[in-house]
Amino acid sequence: MISKIAQINKILKKLQNKNPNIDIGFANVREVVYISTPFSTLDTLNNGGIPRGKFGTIAGSSQTAKSTLLAQIIAHAQQEDQEFITLWTDAEESVDTVWMESLGVDMSRVMVQKYDKDRPYMESLLDDALQIVSTQSIDMWVIDSIGALQPKADEEKLIEENKMLNLQRKLGEFFRKAIKNIASTNDWPGCACVMIGQVYNVPTTTGVGLEEVRGGNSVKHWAHFRWKTRRGNRLEGPEPVEVQMPDGQLKKLVPGWAQHIKLDKSKLNDREGQEIILQFVNGRGLDSVNSAITALLANNIIVRNGAMYYHALFQGLEEANAEGKVRGRDSVISLLSSNKELRNQLIEEMDNILQVKQLESKEPITKIENQNES
Repeated sequence: MISKIAQINKILKKLQNKNPNIDIGFANVREVVYISTPFSTLDTLNNGGIPRGKFGTIAGSSQTAKSTLLAQIIAHAQQEDQEFITLWTDAEESVDTVWMESLGVDMSRVMVQKYDKDRPYMESLLDDALQIVSTQSIDMWVIDSIGALQPKADEEKLIEENKMLNLQRKLGEFFRKAIKNIASTNDWPGCACVMIGQVYNVPTTTGVGLEEVRGGNSVKHWAHFRWKTRRGNRLEGPEPVEVQMPDGQLKKLVPGWAQHIKLDKSKLNDREGQEIILQFVNGRGLDSVNSAITALLANNIIVRNGAMYYHALFQGLEEANAEGKVRGRDSVISLLSSNKELRNQLIEEMDNILQVKQLESKEPITKIENQNES
C-alpha cells in the first residue's frame, strides 16, 4: 500500500513539472525577517521589531507620536542599511520634511506619495503604490492614514451614514491583493506594511466605551501586530528642567511626556496586552540612546566617515583612537550608554542647534507700537 507521503509526492512532482515555481511543500514556512527599532524595549515587545512581508497597525489618538515613532524607526533602519528604501503614502498631507530630517531620516531614500489630482481616491492611490512595491525594491511601506483613505464611491455621493462601509469593503479588497505584493519570497524578505490608524469609542451595553480602530474587521484580521499609543501621566514623563524665562525668572518645565505603546494584538508572540513606555522629548522625538545617536548624526553633531565616528569630545577617551574617532556604531552606542555625562553634553549641543533652527524657521515678530504714543 502506497504511503500518504508517497501519494502526495507523486502529485507534487506532476504539479512541479507543470509549474516549476509552485510554492508548496512540507514545512514550507519562511523565517520572518524583522526591521529592528532604536528602542530595545519595543523590539522585545514585538519579537524583534517590525516584521517584513506582514501588515501592522499603529493606532492612537492625535498627538501620541505615531508618525514620529515610525520616522525614527526608518532613520535607524537607514543607518543599518544604506540601501533601505521607504514608501510613505501621505494621504493626510502631513509629512513634515524638516521634522523627519531632524529625527535622522534621509528623505532622499523616502518616496512620498500623495493623492493624484486627477484620481483623488484610495483605489488609484493604493494601486499605484502596489505597482512600486511589486518591484521588490521597497523595504517598508507606511500608509498615513487609514482614516484619510477615501473610496471612489465617496466622491460621487453626499455624506451618508453608510460611507464607512465603503472604506471597509475596499480595505478588504486591498489586503487580499496587497499580500501577494508584500509577502516574502525565496530571494526577498518582503516589504513591511504599517498602517497608521485612529481610535474611537464604541458604546457598549455596560456603558463603558470600547476602543476600536477605524477600518473594520479586515484591518483587525490582516494586522500581524497592532500597537496602541497613548500619553501617560506627568510623573511618567521626562524630568522637569529649569528654564530662564524672558523676564529673567527661572521656571521648571516638563520638556516632554511619556508615550505608552501597548501590544494590542500579535500573531508574532504571546505578549498581547503588554505595554512599554518611551520618553518623548520636545524638539527631539522619542528618546533612547540609539535614537539619540541617529539624531546626533542627522544634525552633524557626531560626524560619520565610513565606519568611523568623530566628535571633539571623543578625544582622549579610551574608546577612541589618537584622532578622536570611534570605530563602529555599536562602539558609539556602548560609549554613550556607559558615559551619561558625555551623552548629556552631546544632546545639549544638539538641543541648542535645534532651538536655533526652530527660531530661524519662525516668522519674524512684528512690533506693535503703543497707540497712545504720539
